[in-house]
Amino acid sequence: MSDNSTVRKRNTSHLTIRKRSPLSSYSDSAYRILSQWLDVDTSLLYEVLEALKAGEAYYTYKIPKHGTYEWREINDPYGGLKEIQRRILDRLLYTVPVSNAAHGAVQARSVVTNALEHLPDAKEVLSLDIRNAFPSVRFSRVHRIFRKYIKPILRKHGPLPSPNTGGNPPLDEAIHLLAALTTYPRSIKQKGQTQKVWCLPQGAPTSGYLLNLACRALDRKIFKIFDKHPNLNLRYSRYLDDMTISSSVELPADVQRELELAVKKNDFRLNRDKTKKYGPTDTPVICGVMLRQGHVEAEPELIQRCNDLLKRSVHVDDPRVELQNRRKIRGILSFFKMVYGDQMPTEISEPYSEYRSARNLPPEPSIPAPAHPTVSARAVEHQSAMSLLAQWLDISMDTLNTAHQKSLSEDGYEHWSIDKKNGSKRQICSPCLEVKDIQDKLLSRLLYHIPVSVAAHGFVPGRSIVTNALAHANARYLLNLDLKDAFPSVSRKRVEHCLNVGLGGLIKRFGLRCPTALRQDVIGLIADFVTYKDALPQGAPTSGYLLNLACHTQDKRIFELLERTAPNVTYTRYADDLTFTSTEPLPEGFLEAIQNEINRSGFRWHPQKTHFAAVHKGQNMEICGLRLDGSTLRIPRKKLKHYRSVLRRATNKLETGGLDTETRHKIQGIVGFVQMVYGELPRSLSQPYAAFLQKHPEARPTGSAHEKISFYPNIQT
Repeated sequence: MSDNSTVRKRNTSHLTIRKRSPLSSYSDSAYRILSQWLDVDTSLLYEVLEALKAGEAYYTYKIPKHGTYEWREINDPYGGLKEIQRRILDRLLYTVPVSNAAHGAVQARSVVTNALEHLPDAKEVLSLDIRNAFPSVRFSRVHRIFRKYIKPILRKHGPLPSPNTGGNPPLDEAIHLLAALTTYPRSIKQKGQTQKVWCLPQGAPTSGYLLNLACRALDRKIFKIFDKHPNLNLRYSRYLDDMTISSSVELPADVQRELELAVKKNDFRLNRDKTKKYGPTDTPVICGVMLRQGHVEAEPELIQRCNDLLKRSVHVDDPRVELQNRRKIRGILSFFKMVYGDQMPTEISEPYSEYRSARNLPPEPSIPAPAHPTVSARAVEHQSAMSLLAQWLDISMDTLNTAHQKSLSEDGYEHWSIDKKNGSKRQICSPCLEVKDIQDKLLSRLLYHIPVSVAAHGFVPGRSIVTNALAHANARYLLNLDLKDAFPSVSRKRVEHCLNVGLGGLIKRFGLRCPTALRQDVIGLIADFVTYKDALPQGAPTSGYLLNLACHTQDKRIFELLERTAPNVTYTRYADDLTFTSTEPLPEGFLEAIQNEINRSGFRWHPQKTHFAAVHKGQNMEICGLRLDGSTLRIPRKKLKHYRSVLRRATNKLETGGLDTETRHKIQGIVGFVQMVYGELPRSLSQPYAAFLQKHPEARPTGSAHEKISFYPNIQT
């Protein structure tokens, strides 16, 4: 070894941190990292950690397990911690792909898609259950998940503060804090002694997805077992801790033992009392869904329970009991609609109509009957790109093929233009219903698993123009830039590159084995659906997120430039609108340096849309149509007056019962936007909106649309 050679030391700081208590103190830099990614103030993170230390962060109760004399412990986090966990789920965990076998706690999937996986030719069905699945995922495993999958995202897709002198790296501390925020100290008896063990809390928003990530190795092992027995035509799905394996022929005993051993080797235990095997003459029940004669049905017991609940709820006088019953009915009916669509069983449809009539509830939108996929999970070598993509999207090949033909034709998109502020026209290409449905599934099932820059706030789950503007709170100097023709400038070749980088490994590793050539065909097929005439169609659900992926290099270069020349500058991007703010004057030559980075990244900036503002000059700090005054966010008064006039026109000019769908959606959009900014409607809009609802009660939002967005500022105008 030469004298000039150096020995690289392995970074083992995470090993030291992992041994620390989850409730230990953390550096300010660790809080700043999570604050930037989760769009919350650091004070909320401090408060939540203090609540964890005091044992006041969770509400714990027990419910009986179905069919047993045991009790299930539920740990429901209180408001602040629950909101943080939701943002961890939206902003971080969803970017990590899970196995294609996972159907629980996965977007666009349910117990129904879990059961449909085994149609149409399942002859034998083996049902396995993981015993105490959530408590068995301890803090060390959760920490390993965040360190392995989330740490590279935080390092690669956003700026990091400088390491503390003599302390632990801020990124390692942030990972440790994430594990503390998503686990719970549970009392477990071991060898006659009660110990407190940090594990996944059953009831937290993040626990289901973290369980899926903990089961990734298990799912992959089972798929490898399938590769060794291609003649059995095995199929596998998992709804959280419920595992289902089906075969088109008799399942050999040695294969069943091999599958059960795979569970044990991955640090889980089987609940032997729940192991069931259904033969060709039996009716399999998978997570409450019955497989009968090639289609799915609800269990008769659940239908009878819902029928009894509907009849009881018709004559309830107590408003609290009525509200509780309505929530139960809404949950059960949503399950029935996933199974049957609008063609619900007569035992349910008639009592449900009487219940809605008695309670004077508005009519619900119709839901088409669910399409039953007929794609079998055969060996991938014998499949085409079309059949493999159909498996990932939980649809039939016929549906996918029909939509593919439309996406390549002129009938696949509807064209129109809207006026821009500068007098020019913006061309909109809206996909037809069949193509749009596939694009929605591609977005939720695949594209959201590709991480984007922390600067991106547009078309990102859990983010909006509100989070984009609040990132610049207390700024005194502002620079706005706009990318010229951003969507048309992203070519199909660039889209395929983004898909190869982001989805190549997912398609290869998280399902059945996929050769390189077939993987490239799948990427090309996805590109057919998300591009139109060699560009991103402005109007497709997938275009916004694909623009974020195409801007990743640009965002990374801008962060590197800011680290070198202007570390105090804050940068965010909402689609094609770039915002830079600082509490100090921007450096000389800053605009030219940013423009150079934009040009290097394959985009062009719009000279006419460059805007400077400074507080000391009395200029408005306006970001994407919202005005920022210190840490206060407002909607411009002119826009609020316009919203009020829209509400008054709809109230005065439309007769009762004459509200059209377009006006209803427009007003609900206005109300949702204003509530997102202010938390509740200001007085100037609350009175006209109340008068509007009094005349048009059918426009009153129900269900989740009625819930306000939490943790946004409640500001008086």
